[in-house]
Amino acid sequence: MTNYKEILRLYYGGFSQRAIANSLCCSRDAVALCIKRAKERELKLPVSEDVDHVYLSSQFDNRLKQVMRRPILESNQHQLGG
Repeated sequence: MTNYKEILRLYYGGFSQRAIANSLCCSRDAVALCIKRAKERELKLPVSEDVDHVYLSSQFDNRLKQVMRRPILESNQHQLGG
């Protein structure tokens, strides 16, 4: 599971997205998406202590779940044997 709070802490601490991704063993795309969502929601650091990982997950994963629900294109279904 992506550690959004740690991504934000490292990013606002001056680390590059690539360094964060390598450090936390996640994709650079996940890091970029987290940062983008934080900026959209105007989250400032340090994130207050009462904001936990569950809350950040609910804020950041919402749109990701919608993207993952997109139907597979017919051409992809054919390639997959469907």
